[in-house]
Parts: sequence; structure tokens; C-alpha cells
Amino acid sequence: MSLLTPGSNIFNLAIEEHMRTSYRDYAMSVITDRALPDVRDGLKPVHRRILFAMSQLGLTQAKAHMKSARVVGDVIGKYHPHGDASVYMAAVRMAQSWSLLHPLIDPHGNFGSLDDDPPAAMRYTEMRMTRLTETFFDALNKNVVDMRPNYDGSEHEPTILPILWPQILTNGTGGIAVGMAASVPPHNLGEVISAYLAFIANHQITTAEIIALMPAPDFPTGGLVHSLDGYAEAIETGRGKVKVRATWHEEPGKRGATTMVIDSIPYQVTKSVLMERMSQALDNKQVEDVDKIHDESNAKFPVKIVAYLKPGASAEVAFNQFLAACEGVEIAVHYNTNLLINGQPRVMGFREIFEHCLTFSLECIRRETEFDLAKALARLHILEGLMAAIGKLDETIALIRAAADAAEARAGLMRLLNLDIEQAQAILDLRLQKLTGLELEGLTGETNALVLAVADLRDILAREPRRVAIVVERVSAIATKFTHERKTEVSESLSTMAREDLIEREDVVIIATKGGYIKRIPVSAMNRQNRGTRGKSWMTTGDNDFITSLHPASTHDYLMCLTRSGKLLTKKAFYIPEGAAGTKGRHLRNVFDGLEEDIVNLMSVADFSEDHYLVTVSADGSIKRTPLSEYKNSVNKGGLIAVKIDEGDSIVGVDVCQDNDHIMLVASSGKAIRFVVNAEQMRPMGRGTVGTRGMILGNGEKIVGMIVIRGDGKPQSKRMVERVTVVNDVETTTMVEELDTDTMDDGNYLLCIGEKGVGKCTRMSEFGAQRRSGKGVACFNINNKTGALIQAMGVRDEQDIVMVSSAGVSVRIHVQDIRTTGRIASGTYLMNLDKTDRLVDVAKVVRAEPEEEEVSE
Repeated sequence: MSLLTPGSNIFNLAIEEHMRTSYRDYAMSVITDRALPDVRDGLKPVHRRILFAMSQLGLTQAKAHMKSARVVGDVIGKYHPHGDASVYMAAVRMAQSWSLLHPLIDPHGNFGSLDDDPPAAMRYTEMRMTRLTETFFDALNKNVVDMRPNYDGSEHEPTILPILWPQILTNGTGGIAVGMAASVPPHNLGEVISAYLAFIANHQITTAEIIALMPAPDFPTGGLVHSLDGYAEAIETGRGKVKVRATWHEEPGKRGATTMVIDSIPYQVTKSVLMERMSQALDNKQVEDVDKIHDESNAKFPVKIVAYLKPGASAEVAFNQFLAACEGVEIAVHYNTNLLINGQPRVMGFREIFEHCLTFSLECIRRETEFDLAKALARLHILEGLMAAIGKLDETIALIRAAADAAEARAGLMRLLNLDIEQAQAILDLRLQKLTGLELEGLTGETNALVLAVADLRDILAREPRRVAIVVERVSAIATKFTHERKTEVSESLSTMAREDLIEREDVVIIATKGGYIKRIPVSAMNRQNRGTRGKSWMTTGDNDFITSLHPASTHDYLMCLTRSGKLLTKKAFYIPEGAAGTKGRHLRNVFDGLEEDIVNLMSVADFSEDHYLVTVSADGSIKRTPLSEYKNSVNKGGLIAVKIDEGDSIVGVDVCQDNDHIMLVASSGKAIRFVVNAEQMRPMGRGTVGTRGMILGNGEKIVGMIVIRGDGKPQSKRMVERVTVVNDVETTTMVEELDTDTMDDGNYLLCIGEKGVGKCTRMSEFGAQRRSGKGVACFNINNKTGALIQAMGVRDEQDIVMVSSAGVSVRIHVQDIRTTGRIASGTYLMNLDKTDRLVDVAKVVRAEPEEEEVSE
């Protein structure tokens, strides 16, 4: 800095230094005078000034509401020289029950809404303090805090309000300053005070002990708070994050329909904006289980967003779909407790907040006690003079009568009774009735009481535990008077759980039909029936449709489907629409996103484990097994490519297996090969590989079936057995070593059916295990009677099969009624067809129970 002209006020300044200094001053002004609250009372200057102005206007609960414009006028005219709109909106927020957990202003009129509707103009609305706010000013007139001149020196305002509990935690705050910000979610008043009192009793209180008393933030709009690891971090460091999601319940709708009702939304989420996002998700088909949504909120139910579900849809699934698709159904709420202490910003944990609040509270009690002590001593001093005058009552009266004026009388009293000027003036001001016997007794009693009060006040000043006890007593009284129940539910476990884990684990049965319809039924709903009663129809099927599979599962199991082109799509079982008895269910294409072609098989698994495998075979005989863990991402929308196949090839068989199961492949030539699933015969491969040869096929041959014969996961032992071979009509018997498969083969058959309706069952034990990639052995004698082999599958006696011809004719028969023959036999007619008709499909279906009329005993 250099002076350019002697005696002038013009200086040469470096622009960099001038900008740095000016910006620093501006930044600190914003930080300390606008954006950040003081840790001691939890208020920013504008809020403190609004409440102080209301106190000065006497706007207590005992008085009528006053026009908001009058309050705002006093605030900006006396204490806060800024725009009236900013002051009014700050006051409005303190009055909104959805913005503050414990509102500080009692409103009258239109103060906005959860839909972000603006409040009415300040000339129309009215306000006054709440009863809680009145407690902020109980001791303000006792010099408990410093007062400072206002911006023009015409008034005085408090630098802080004497609030004795951590108000910053009960109502929270948010603010953006220059280069820093603050964010403190609200907490339940009773819980905060409980934790604060526990800190007062033990300054070494642990985070776990605080959480036990103050388990989570509490938001005025309710919701469900979880991910509480971030809350523990915020308690310790002042920084952290929790998540808050909407809550819902299920209600019966009209005509037997079901509705999912969202009854609370996350903090500071605008309801109208959330409704718009939910409607958009519905239009974009991101939410498939909901027909329409309405906002049916009213004065009694401030939040009531009603989603009308499609028939058979699950309310849990619908909510989870909205949860995944709509921002605002769940939000993250951040902690950044950047607060002012002694005019300096500081990020502090809860224990430090408690410590600063306690220090401030004790200082307020000390100053209040000093004020009360000074007042008591002053009164005691006057009483001592009065008692001295009463002791010389006749002389005092004579002196006053003889005095020419008050000044002479005052001087005479000071000499007579050895008093100071205040005591002498008090005697002159004494009314004659005070000299009666009853009044004299009262003065004596007051003196004695004041002596005891002075001693008590001095004891409070001398001993900090006394001041601490006063803080505890007053804060406890606040908690007793103003505590209310939590509005926000707390989930301790959701921090480590996925969204779908909101859904209770339940055993279900998933039913699928040949036509592609699917639904789930809780096992608990499938009650056991007595003999002789009429059976229930658990699923309605259309013409020429029939149930092909039942999958016992948990709601948290995975249901997988593989398409002919090798795409795998997976859904959690609870996404399968639940349906009551007699309903049709939903089509697979409306359940699995991205399903655009026929599927090969449906499979249910508990998880994507390493020791279970997805085994696939293509029409050209390529086979591979891949650990299920490779398919975790198949739950994503659109699924994934599970099998790489050559052009022109397609998947004809897929299932889940484990080590030491057996796989049987059947070719269109009427040959079958059986081999063991182990590392030697069939090593695991990655998802992107083509696979290896499962069976040697001749020209034009295709694989028509794959069967997984399940074991117990352990290798089978070996045994010696007789095998008969026929060469040129000569039988030869030899002893061969083979695996002992009796246990896994028991009750299992290979069913082969030709296109002319001829079929047969052969025991699985007829087929010994070979090495993979062989030609196989005969399993079906193909001739003119049978026509081409079109289907081969594993069956059991308790199952049925349905055969469908090209003419649309279908026949359903019990497996136990099909003739069992040897490997090389052709079988018998299972379905009589016209000469031009051919079988086009055969499906294994669930046994239909006979429906019998109820029989009376």
C-alpha cells in the first residue's frame, strides 16, 4: 500500500490482495450472519430475529394471532434489513408441520402444502408463537445472554436465545454458505433430550448408548429410515448418510381388487412431483403390476397415493417396482453438522454438540442466578432499612413530620437509622398501612425468606453440580411437556438388505402352463383337503392349454427361463404375480422383461451357487455346464446371453445339475447316451464358450431330448453285472463293470414318442453310464409304424403327458398306463391319428386330481 497524494484518501492496492480480502470478508459474513446456525440455540440469525420480534410483540398462545405482515415489518424494520419475502418464507417454514418436526410458529391461514403450493401473501396469513417457542424466552429478561445493538443502533437484540437443550438436533437445519454447507436432519425431541441427559450423567457415553436412546432421525413426513451405519458415523464425526423411503400398506379395493397405498413419503420430497414421476414410470412400463394411480390425499390423510393393482398382482412387488423406477420413493439424507461456535464454523459430532449445549446452559443458569441474587440482595437491602425504621418507629415518624420537604426527611433518616439513600427513599415511599401488625409480620417473613433464598442462590453459584441439576430438571420438564411419538419408522436391518427383502420369506408354488401363463400360490393357501371332498382348481387354463410344471420355491428364490436362442432371464419368485384359486395368471412375456421367443424350460434355484450348474444342449449336440454364479446378472432387465451357439443351431434342453448327476441325451436316430457330470467327463465352462460335443450324430440327426438324472451329489460305487448282446442272432452274456445307479434310477423312465403316436417307457436302469461324446445305444426302434422320433423325456408314474397333433387334437394319459419295454422295442400306440395327422408336441404335465363330490358321513 502506498500513498499517491499527500493527505489524500486514495491508495494504490494490489488487485489480488484486495479481491482476496473482500471475498473473505463477504464469505465470513454469509457464513456467520446468514447460512449457518449457532450450535447453542440451533437458529440462524433470521429465525432468531423473527422469534424475538414475536416475543416483543407478545404473540404468545394467550394472545390472538397477528397478521404476518406486521411481524415481518417489525423484523425487517428493527433487526433484519433484508427483503421481506425472504423473512416471510423463513417464518412460513417454521410454521409448516411437514418442514419442522417441532414447529416454532403457530400458523393461521394458508401456509402452503406438501405439494409445494406457495403460501398466501403475508397480508392474509396470521401467526403467533407455539408453546414450545415461548419457553425460549422464559429467562431472557434476566440477563442470561448478551444483547447487542441492532443494525442502526436504535434497538437491541439477543446474540443468542437461552435454549437449554440441543435444539439444533430436534428441528435440524440446512444451509449453503460460501465454500461450505450445513445439513442436520431432525430428531425426536424426547429422544434427543434422553441422549442429552445421558451425556450429562456420563460424558464418556458411547455411540451405541446414544443410539439406544436416540435410534435414528425422525422426520415430520414419516417414512422408513434405514442404512444406519451412516447414522453412527454422523454421531461420531458429524458426517454421514441415512436413507429414507416411503411407507405403504395394502387396502381392499372395489370389486375384490387390491390397492397399494403409500401413506408417507421421504422428508422434503414434494408429493406432486413424486406423483408425476410415478405416473411416468407407469406410462413407460417400468411398473407392470399397476393399472393406475390416484392422489387421494386429504386433511385427514395428508399423504394417500393409491395404486390400483392388476388382477393377481402383488402389492409388495408393485411398491418395489416404484422403488426401482422413481426417484423420491427413497432418498439419501446427509449429515454435515457444520455449526457455529464462537462465530467460527466447525463440523462436530453429537457428543461435541451436547458438550457445547451443556456449557452454554450452565452459563445461562449462572447468569440467571446472578441476576436473581442481585435482585434478592437489593430487596433484602431495602427490607433491612424498613426493619430499622420499624425498630425506631416513633422517632422515624416524628422526623418525617418535622421535615420541611422530602430531601430533608431523606437526609434525616439516613442520619437517624444509618441508612443509604435507597433505603431512606424506600421508607419515605412506604404506605402507612404497612405499619400495621399484620404487614409488619409480612415484612419479617419476607426478610427471612430472602435470607434463605440468598443463601441458596450463592450455593448454586458456588457449586456446579447444583447448576447441572437445574439444567436436568428444566430439560426434563420440556421433554415431559412437548415429547410426541416418533413419526418415522426405524429399520436396523435394511442397511445390509436389498429392496426385495422387505418381502417376507414364504413358501410358494409357482404354476406354469404350456401356453405360457404363470402365477404363484402360497403353500399356506393350498390347504390339505379331506378324502371325499371336491378338489380345487388352482389355475384356470384356456382351450388346449394345460399345466406343465409346479415349482416349489421360496418367495426369495430365483425363477429362470432360457430361450431357444440362449438368452437367460431371471426373476425373483415374488415378482411372479400371486393369484387366487381359479385365476388364469399372467403371461410369461408380461413377467420377464425382454422375453420375445419360446422358452426351453423354467427352473427355480435358491441362489447362484458355485456348486450347481446350468447345463444346456443344442440341437447339433453341443453341450456344456456353467456354474450358476456366472448368471447373477441375468436378474437385470433384459437378461443376458447364457449360451453361445453356432448360427442355425438352437437350444433344445436346459436344466440345473450338480456334480455326480447323470445326463442322458437322446438323438432323432433313436439312440441315447448317458454319462456322469464330473470334471473328467464334462468340465465346467464359462458363459461365453460354445461347449463341447455331447454325442456323435450322423448326417441330419438332431438331439430331441436331454434328461438330468439326479443323484445325491456323491459319486456312485461300481458293481459287476451281466450284459446280453445279440450278434447275428447269437446271444452272448458277459460280465461288465458299471456304476451302481439303482437309487437314482428307481422310479425313473425314459419316454420316447414317435410322430405317429407310438411310444413307450424304458427303465433308466436299462442305460448304463458311458463316456461322453459316443454314439450311444438304441433306445427306440424307428420304423414306418412309429415315424420319426419327436420327443424324449424323463418321466415318473405319478405324472401325466399331453400329446398334441398338427390337427389340434390333444390327448392326456397317465404315465403309469404307458407300456414299459426294453431299449430296442418300438412301443404301442398312445394316440390314434388320421393318416395325414402327425404329433407336433408332447409335454409332461402335472397329474390332475379327480374331482369328487363331497360325501357325507
